[in-house]
Amino acid sequence: YDLVVAAGGDEIHDVPARLADTGMSVQPVQVDLRTPEGVEHLFQSTIEGGRVLSAAALNAGVGRGDMFLKGDLGDDLSIVDLNV
Repeated sequence: YDLVVAAGGDEIHDVPARLADTGMSVQPVQVDLRTPEGVEHLFQSTIEGGRVLSAAALNAGVGRGDMFLKGDLGDDLSIVDLNV
């Protein structure tokens, strides 16, 4: 399979070089998947040029390592936005 890989940080642009020896085409997309616009951007990037999606492995997520009551509500809501 050819790959479309997504992440919010700049490091996503390093992925094609790291996977170059696989022979796959790797398209990095830097995107914030917590927003509807980000999800739409990833979708459009995936199908551009008439590409047909054959399979998807979705694993967007973040972690927070503190007691719930000590955490920041904004951080918690950001996790909800990503997962919904």
